[in-house]
Amino acid sequence: MSWRKAAGVYREDPDRVAKVFETKIRTQDPDWDDIQVMLDMLLDST
Repeated sequence: MSWRKAAGVYREDPDRVAKVFETKIRTQDPDWDDIQVMLDMLLDST
C-alpha cells in the first residue's frame, strides 16, 4: 500500500496521518532519505 493511500489527506484526518507515519517509522526502520520522501509527500500541497 502506498504512503499517500494509507495516510490519506492530512487536512481531513491529521491523527490518521500521524499514526501511519509512526507505524512506518517503527516497522520499516527508514533512513533519513526515506523519512524525507515521506515528509515531502505529507507536506505536498496537491
